Parts: sequence; C-alpha cells; structure tokens
Amino acid sequence: MKTSNFLFGALPALLAVCIISCSKSDVPTPDTGNPGGGLPGVVSGAPLLDSVIEAEQKGSINWLFKYNADSTLNAQLITNDAEDIPNGYFFTYSGGKLTRINYAETGNVKDTLATDRQLITYDAKGRPALIYNGENGFSSKDSLVYNDNNQLIRTFSYSDGKLSYQDTLTWTGNNVTKIVSRESMSGSTETFLRTMTYRYDDKKNPYASVRAAMFTEGEINWLSENNVVELVEKTSLENTEWKTTYTYVYNDKNYPVSSTWKGDSDTQTGSIRFVYKK
Repeated sequence: MKTSNFLFGALPALLAVCIISCSKSDVPTPDTGNPGGGLPGVVSGAPLLDSVIEAEQKGSINWLFKYNADSTLNAQLITNDAEDIPNGYFFTYSGGKLTRINYAETGNVKDTLATDRQLITYDAKGRPALIYNGENGFSSKDSLVYNDNNQLIRTFSYSDGKLSYQDTLTWTGNNVTKIVSRESMSGSTETFLRTMTYRYDDKKNPYASVRAAMFTEGEINWLSENNVVELVEKTSLENTEWKTTYTYVYNDKNYPVSSTWKGDSDTQTGSIRFVYKK
C-alpha cells in the first residue's frame, strides 16, 4: 500500500485538505470559514490544476488530477520513467468532507481495496483531526493540532501505538515558513531532527485546487498561499545547510506555468510545468 505518513520522516507533505466544494472564477478568494487562509478550507475560485510535470537528471514524474462535478478532487494519478501504467489515489466524500482515500497500483478505481485506505475523522469545528492509515487493519494514526486561524501547527504520527514522528509548523501570514520535524529512532532513545525554512514569492499557489492530495504524496508548498522561492534544510546528523532556489514564469492571473530549481551543486537542477484545465 502506498499511503503517505505526511510527516517529514516519510514524505515532506503536511495536511491541507479540501473539505468543501471548489468553484472556478478568475479571482480566487479565501474561504469565509477559514480566516487564516490556510487550513482546513480551500481557496474558492482557484483554477483547477490538470497536471504537473517534474523533470530532473534522475528522471521525471507526472501528476494528473481528476475532479468531480462539484470540482472536488476525485483522483490523483502518477507516472514516472520506470512505470508507464499510472498508479493513483481515489478520494471519497461524505457531506462535503473528504472521509476516505483508496490506492490502486493500476490507477483504476475498480482495483482499489476496501482494506487499502486512509480514513479521516473531524473535530467539532469541522477540521481533520485523526487520519487512520493501514492495510488489512490499521497500523498507524496521525493526529493534527491547529491554531485559532485554523492553520495546522502540530502533527503527531503513531505506529503500533508508539509516537514515531512529530512536526511543529511556523506560519508567517498564510505561508508555512518553518517546520521542525522530529523522528524517534527505532530501538534508540535518540531523536533525528530536521529543520526546513522557506521563503516565498507574492504570487498564487497552483495547488489550491488539489489540497486533498496532501494526504497522499503532496509537497510542503501545497499548504501555503504563495510559492516557495527558497528552501533551506538542516539536520541533526550534519552541521551543514542545503539550499534549493526556485524561479517561476507566471500567467496573466499570477499563477505559475513553469518553474526551474537549483540545489547546491550544478548537477542538482530540475524543471516543473503546470497545466490548468480550461
């Protein structure tokens, strides 16, 4: 089963879930039930992202998004160089809220299994509170904590009843500008620490329409209102910082249509292309 622990230990993907229907317009506005502009609502009126094509020296990966009639995310399909047949995730809603995600290696919803899923439960304020992950019985659970602006600030992940990961998020306005991630080392009392610091542009995030995919294989910049232009990473194992910078080309509505990124060495480079539905 390919479920993501959205904490950094498994994938740099923090929750930003679409719990209401999205509609299309030229001028997106923050959802009125979400004064922080981040979680758990969506940016209504954001253009629907059709696909994302990422390329680097090691290969490429293509993301394809499908939607329901009300513009909620229906499926997230993924292909790469070594696998032409798409694998993918399928999203189920109840009462306008995302409640279940199933995975299929074939990218066909008919091949998903009832036991191969993630289940999402909500708190009294309508925010995702617990995520149960598992195959043939649930073996892990994620717990989420929010601030007064409904922005995610703490995440805890438990595996077989033991705390394995925990993240602390710092927000500046509607952007996540720092994440401190702690991983409990198996069979040891030591903790692996990773710090990620982000800097942003003032343009619009293309992932606003697919925030439900943060439960699966999303990236940290999918959470924020704007686009990451610099990422600095440091771990407790090495006294070294790694910096990645991003540059963008935008359309006339201030959404990126392409991006290039560069790491610390000349060999660490890549490109991203964003395609929107008409």
